[in-house]
Amino acid sequence: QLIEQTLAQAKIKISQLNIVSTIEDNETIKQLVALDVGVSFISEIAIRKEVELKLIHAYSIKDLQFNRKFYFVYHKNRYLSPLDQAFRDFIIHYARNLNL
Repeated sequence: QLIEQTLAQAKIKISQLNIVSTIEDNETIKQLVALDVGVSFISEIAIRKEVELKLIHAYSIKDLQFNRKFYFVYHKNRYLSPLDQAFRDFIIHYARNLNL
């Protein structure tokens, strides 16, 4: 959905692309791209190691910004356990220090 919305904002129609498959598993996508089966849209974070190892090449597309938000959610009437609180704090700290 994010890709479709971003492309639509750039006035690029999905029908203009030669889509032969839709795969939602990042590991499968990376393996197929490494095998030269095709190209894909995937998160920069998800491919960092493969790019460093030169297994795949990453390209930014001029004037296209794929931005999405993540939320940490929990039941409003329940308290977080100490482990849950530690996880939440770790995620928040990690996200604030990402260099994207």
